[in-house]
Amino acid sequence: MNIITIDFETFYSQQFSLSKITTEEYVRHELFETIGVAVKVDDGETKWFSGPKAQTKQWLDQFPWDEAIAVAHNAAFDMAILNWHFDIRPKRIADTLSMARALDGPPVRPCRAAGSPVRPGHHADTVTPLRYSGATAGRRRPC
Repeated sequence: MNIITIDFETFYSQQFSLSKITTEEYVRHELFETIGVAVKVDDGETKWFSGPKAQTKQWLDQFPWDEAIAVAHNAAFDMAILNWHFDIRPKRIADTLSMARALDGPPVRPCRAAGSPVRPGHHADTVTPLRYSGATAGRRRPC
């Protein structure tokens, strides 16, 4: 079974971004546009394609998706694009973001990102490592 690594680059702006709406709302929105896509099959060379949607579909169709494992960092995003915009469904999906979270724990944010002020004497960007299940997880000190 082939391993196909994929990464879409898409249009975004200050008003139209994943920080403002859900992945589904973003990918299904009328402003959504793929700028380009990078694909690598097994240990081969990474290939980049950028073009109109119809040409991108033709380019993506050259890969054996129906007998491959598709690998992406945040696969929910890339697979939504692959399925909803290009009608392509890989046989299997591997998400490196989920794998990283399983090893390192969920992402943590500084107090400023969470909307709370940083109190004097606390450093929002100080990370304290914790150990569990043999993996090291970064945790920020409480604000």
